Amino acid sequence: MKNVKKMVVTVFCMLVIISGVSVSIPSEKNQTSLQTVSTYNHDVCILDDTGQTYDSNNLESSLTLDTLDQQQTVDSGYSWSISEYGYYAQSFKPTLSQLTRVQLLLFKQGTPGGLTISIRSSLTGPDLTLKYLSGSSISTSASWHEFDFPDISVTPGSTYYIIWDPVGVPDFDNNFNWRVGTGNPYTNGAAWKYLGSSWEIHNPTQSPDPDFCFKTYGISGGSNNPPNKPTMPSGPTTGMINENLHYESYISDPDGDGMEVYFDWGDGTHTGWVGILTNGTVGNYKMWNSPGTYQVRVKTRDTPYLEESPWSDSLAVTITDGTNSPPEKPSTPTGQTTGKPGTSYSYTSSTTDMDGDNVYYWFDWGDGTNSGWIGPYTQGSSVSEAHSWTTQGTFPVKVKAKDVHDEESVWSDPLSITMPKSGRYLSLLGFLEKIFTRFPTLFPLLQQLLLL
Repeated sequence: MKNVKKMVVTVFCMLVIISGVSVSIPSEKNQTSLQTVSTYNHDVCILDDTGQTYDSNNLESSLTLDTLDQQQTVDSGYSWSISEYGYYAQSFKPTLSQLTRVQLLLFKQGTPGGLTISIRSSLTGPDLTLKYLSGSSISTSASWHEFDFPDISVTPGSTYYIIWDPVGVPDFDNNFNWRVGTGNPYTNGAAWKYLGSSWEIHNPTQSPDPDFCFKTYGISGGSNNPPNKPTMPSGPTTGMINENLHYESYISDPDGDGMEVYFDWGDGTHTGWVGILTNGTVGNYKMWNSPGTYQVRVKTRDTPYLEESPWSDSLAVTITDGTNSPPEKPSTPTGQTTGKPGTSYSYTSSTTDMDGDNVYYWFDWGDGTNSGWIGPYTQGSSVSEAHSWTTQGTFPVKVKAKDVHDEESVWSDPLSITMPKSGRYLSLLGFLEKIFTRFPTLFPLLQQLLLL
C-alpha cells in the first residue's frame, strides 16, 4: 500500500510538470552578498597594516576565502518542484579549479523531509560531493540557501551539474521549489529534469528556455606559497608566575592568503591554530605557573591550503616565583697582567646563578671606563671582553654580574694590570731577557738587579 501511494504521488507530480503547470510564489529576490568565513579567536588581538586594532577578547575576522564564480540570478517568478523519484539539474562551467559551495534560490511548501544537492561531472555519473539540508532549515519564502559541501577539484571550462534530489515523499502540498529565470539567462548551461527514465532538457511552455537560479563559489588553483617566517615575538622577557603577559609577532603571506596563527609557549602548552587573519601584528596572552626560562615562538599556516611557515626565532622568557637570588660573585678575571698602552687585551670571567637565570656582565677596567652590561649569557658560561689602556700605570680589573631580573652580584676580586711607561722599555726588557737566558753567566750583577 505504501509503495502504491508513492507511485500515485510520483505520477501526480510528473503530470504537474509535464502539463506545464507551475507552482510559484512571487520572488523576493533576496540576493545575499558573498558569504565570508568567520572565526572567533581566543585572546588574540590584531593590529593590521592600516593601524586598525581589534578587541583581543572578541575578535571576528571576516576574510573571504573563496569567491563567486558562476551565477544565474534572474528570477522570472517561476518555481519548479519534483517528486522523490525525480531530479532537477543545472549545468554550469566553472572558471576556478576548486569548487567550494553553491547557493540556490528556493523555498518550501508544507513540511517536506529534506533536500540533497550534489555535483556531478555527468548527469548519470557518481556524485563528486554533496550536502544535505533538512526541511526545517529551509524557508517558506524564496531566499538563497547555501549548500557548503566538501571542496572538490574541477576542470575550468568543463561542464558540471548541480543535482537537485528531494528526500522523503514530496506531494503537491509538501515540497521544495527551485526558482528559475526564463529566456536562457545563463548561456554556459541549461536546466535539466529526470522523471524516472532518462535525463532531458527542461523547457516547459509556461517558462521557456529556463535556467535555475544558482551561484557557485570556488578558489583559484595554481602554485601556492607558504606564509613568511613570523617575526620573533616581542614582549616581556621576565615575569612572575601567574602573571598575565602579552606577546606579539608580525605575520604575512606572500599570496595575501588568510592565516591561522600558533603560539608555542615553551612549557608544553600552545594556543593551537586560531583565527583567520590577514597580514599584520598578532598578539596573545600567557600565564606560566612555575618558575623557569621558556622559549616563546610563533608559526602560521595559510588557508585553505594549510601550508605552514617556518617557526619564528624564539624569545627567552624567565619566570620566577618572587624569591629570586642574585648571581654568585664572579671569578677573578684572567688574562695578561702586563702590556703596552694602545694594545687590546682580552679578559675572562664567569659566574653561576642559583635560579638558573641568564646573566649579564659588567667589566670595570680600572681607568674610569667600563664595558657596560653585556649579555645575556647562560649562567656558568665563560665570558670574555677586550680592552686597551691609553696610559701607563697599574689598573685593577674587576667584574660584576646581574640576572635577568636586575639582581646584581658583588664585585669579583680584582686582577692587577700593569702598563709600562713606554714601548721602548718593553722592547729593551725583552732583549735583555733573551741575552740572559742564552748567556746566564754574563753580567750576574745586572741580571740580579733586573730580577729584583
